Amino acid sequence: MRSFAALAFAGAVSATKIQTKFMEYIVKEGKSYGTVEEYTYRLEIFQLKDFEITHHNENNSQWKMGHNKFSDRTVAEMDRFNQARAPMPHQEPTYLNTPEAELPINWITKGAVNAIQDQGACGSCWAFSTICGMEGGHFVASGELLKFSEQQLVSCSTENAGCNGGMSYNGYHYFMTHQPMSEASYPYTARDGTCHYDAAEAYNINTANPSYVTVPFDEVDQMKAALSLKPLNVSIYASATSFQQYSSGIYNDPNCGNQHNHATNVVGWGISSGVEYWIMRNSWGTSWGEEGYMKMEIVSGDGQCGVQMWPIYPIMA
Repeated sequence: MRSFAALAFAGAVSATKIQTKFMEYIVKEGKSYGTVEEYTYRLEIFQLKDFEITHHNENNSQWKMGHNKFSDRTVAEMDRFNQARAPMPHQEPTYLNTPEAELPINWITKGAVNAIQDQGACGSCWAFSTICGMEGGHFVASGELLKFSEQQLVSCSTENAGCNGGMSYNGYHYFMTHQPMSEASYPYTARDGTCHYDAAEAYNINTANPSYVTVPFDEVDQMKAALSLKPLNVSIYASATSFQQYSSGIYNDPNCGNQHNHATNVVGWGISSGVEYWIMRNSWGTSWGEEGYMKMEIVSGDGQCGVQMWPIYPIMA
């Protein structure tokens, strides 16, 4: 039986290791804390997540978790960050023919998807999801990849609530009456701000009425068929630690949840060692996941984190 002194020494060594690891994390992520109390509080959160990450990685070979900029944040803080509004009934789904969906597709390699961005501390995921869908839809219609402005939606789409959340289909409603401006002419600030829409500086993009198509819910073949046409907007649950600390591999967590609070995009699907997966594009920067992307295992029903519950895509006239 180990002595009390030996146990105390082992505990001290363990504490020193986690503190060293935390200091390395602070430097890497450029973090700073105003008080000793806040440092201690963030260290405790980091330590709990470090245990969960280590435990998972020792017991799961399909996908990995890792530290990122969210490793010192609580669930409540992340829920304020995840501000996509829960989907509401809005239109009947459109069924598509499915033969063209038999082969995997990757809209990234096809040139329809712009570089990963970071929404920052603003709950504007809905705007990033809408813009990615618009950019992809325009690419399919014209062969041209443009960079539209997320900030235009954040500041100007009155059906949404800016940094306090919104829904992609309301973003598409906005573009039925307004043309998209470029990222260069209306740069992202991660704040609400006053609307500065300037029609003279906007692109002349043809949008349609209705502005989007609803893909049948929880039907993998229909989602693949829709994805063969263009990138999709999806709504997911992003509050699970496994999701927030995802690092690499094909994600599969049956306990992720499906109470939607985050909007992203599915921009492809693939197969690896017999396992099919969606390619999900996030707006949390390139330090999250696989350079800003996640492979989500394709399963029946709602899908990982509810990804198959509410896919839509824009109609470009």
